[in-house]
Amino acid sequence: MVFDFDGTVAIGPGPVLAYARHVERVLGAARGFELRVAAEIVTAEERGAYPVSVLDGYDLVRQHALAAGATDEQIELAYRASRSQLGSGQAPVAVPRGIAALLEELRGRVRVALVTNAPATGLDGVLDALGLGGGFHEVHASAGKPAGLRELAAAWLAEGRVLSIGDIWVNDLEPVHALGGDTALVGSPPDGATPTFAGQNLPALYPDIRRWASSAPDHDLPSSHPATSNETEPTR
Repeated sequence: MVFDFDGTVAIGPGPVLAYARHVERVLGAARGFELRVAAEIVTAEERGAYPVSVLDGYDLVRQHALAAGATDEQIELAYRASRSQLGSGQAPVAVPRGIAALLEELRGRVRVALVTNAPATGLDGVLDALGLGGGFHEVHASAGKPAGLRELAAAWLAEGRVLSIGDIWVNDLEPVHALGGDTALVGSPPDGATPTFAGQNLPALYPDIRRWASSAPDHDLPSSHPATSNETEPTR
């Protein structure tokens, strides 16, 4: 079972707003950048979805940064600076209700992995602070989704079934779906998406996740360990 991090396990606008704040700093003259992004995030949350051309809040910041004249290097610098603050008062995050208990329950039944495009720096500390330290058998940072997830999923599917859970169809779910695995989408399915399960938030998916896990065959489960991939992907 594969969980995404940002927008799935870690929720709240804090990290995205920190990203926007650091973009504003590297742009210098673009005052009000963070406020404009914050207003668009509120609008997206009220509508329950971002515009079709936007993957998520991080992509929203990146697109606006490029439009404001930021270079790829400046955007990368801003993103890395924001991730160094993840979980702090400058970039607060929360977890969906009941996630810690769910992970503890699942870990006794299926192999549970966390796969994120975020860098590994500080990730273990944030998981500990959120009460999720040791909640995953495997942690893959800088995974390079969607291609990186496809590679991981191919290996896992050779051993058995896979359920991938996330909020972005193209990054978190489609690679697994294309290989014949199951998927659970947090949010409303975009056009063309056909997840196995869908719910407006992660807790809404708990019954489906539990049913999927309860039908999994018994396997020897690995011990929890923070396996991380190389640092290749600057954004979610």
